[in-house]
Amino acid sequence: MASIFKRTADRSDKRKPYLITYTDERGRRRTITGCTDRAATEDIASKLATDVRLRKRGVLDPSQERIAEQGRRRIGEHFKEFVEHIKAGKPGGHAPRYLLQVENRLEALGKSAGLKRLSDLNADRVAGFIGELQRRKLSGITVNEYLGTIRAFTRWCVSTGRLASDPLAALKKQDAARIERTRPRRAMTADEVGALLQATIERPRLELLTVRHGPNKGKQVAKVRDEVLARADQLGAERALAYLLALWTGLRRSELRALEWRDVRIDTVPAQLVLRATTTKSKRADRIVLHPQVAEAIRRHRPDRPKPTDRILRSVPGMKVLRADLKMAGIADVNESGRVDLHSMRKSLATYLSTHGIPMRMAQAHLRHTDPRLTAGVYTDENVLPVAAAVTALPWLPTTPAPSTTEVRLTGTDDEGRAAHAQRAGRTHRQADARTCIDTASDGGESKSPLPSVDSRVSNEMHDDSSKRVIGFEPTTFTLAT
Repeated sequence: MASIFKRTADRSDKRKPYLITYTDERGRRRTITGCTDRAATEDIASKLATDVRLRKRGVLDPSQERIAEQGRRRIGEHFKEFVEHIKAGKPGGHAPRYLLQVENRLEALGKSAGLKRLSDLNADRVAGFIGELQRRKLSGITVNEYLGTIRAFTRWCVSTGRLASDPLAALKKQDAARIERTRPRRAMTADEVGALLQATIERPRLELLTVRHGPNKGKQVAKVRDEVLARADQLGAERALAYLLALWTGLRRSELRALEWRDVRIDTVPAQLVLRATTTKSKRADRIVLHPQVAEAIRRHRPDRPKPTDRILRSVPGMKVLRADLKMAGIADVNESGRVDLHSMRKSLATYLSTHGIPMRMAQAHLRHTDPRLTAGVYTDENVLPVAAAVTALPWLPTTPAPSTTEVRLTGTDDEGRAAHAQRAGRTHRQADARTCIDTASDGGESKSPLPSVDSRVSNEMHDDSSKRVIGFEPTTFTLAT
């Protein structure tokens, strides 16, 4: 049974809504807000009472009612709850930038597709929104990220009982292999790396010594205190260490920024980085072996008694600083092959490993990839690989047929066949000749054989040896090849 009422203070105010109180199927007393019109509120109360009776009899499905109730809620409320779910769902939390991206993508969907409530969400409206993103010339990767966020939201709605089924199940992402990258990254060559590291170390000092105005403009004759120059040299060395770490370990910007002295095992053989799970992108504790070059650079950079929680790098160079270092090194940050940024040094590492014959599985482990296709396809720059040198070093192809290596059955009709037959049958011939000579001598006749007389002992030995050799074997036979 449901009843309606107004609070005492609101009875004289027609703008105040009526309240509805009723007992649900579980015996709990509930109060909800009705309308300002009494008749409409009574209709709602009657509907609530009827639904309670039907639920008690099992006619109405509570899960379907929950879906209908959630569908009437404003979609913005669901978006906020989804973001809160993401925040709480990953140990260590997500990066604030990622959470902001999720919020912005969902808000853009709601605004562009005209979604007011969750029940408005369907595949046609989302497909229209994706088409709008493509018309705005966004890259295929960005469009895929939008669709991935939206589909993650609908799957969450299904798992939490807000939707009966995923309305976007038929929408698929574009094939990543066929997406043309609008801002591809490129790997640096070894010569470019050397030029960059040298320019990085020298640039802070040179900028201090360079005169900006006056007759000596552009000359490196400015008067600078020694302690200021020492700080500039230290800054250049630290930037070079940041680049060297990125080039040899493939660490991302956030991972470089989070490196602390407790993460380094510099006195072991080999030296290693032991990454904490909270600092990596995959939220997985990893170990990275350090090349002796970067290990030695870390040793030189290490203070006398660093605290375990002190950062190794006070700062990680931003894109503005990197562009200035590249410019001084004479390297274009963008060319026809792609652009160079801090993350492209990860691509430089993968390409360098491939160039020097490191097996793909080892390169995948060093870069901490879960899929070898990512290592081979995305992070290996074929423009830098020494393909030409490898191809030109291959042996020449033959221009004539190779000699046949197939075993040929000898027929005895050619010279080689006759020689082989004679060699195999030589012992038999000699035995026959010896017997002939012996028989002739015993008859008192004159031997006509060109061979000298053969001792009967030799003949017997040959006969015995021949007999022993063929015991257990079939006699040799010769057949004509067909």
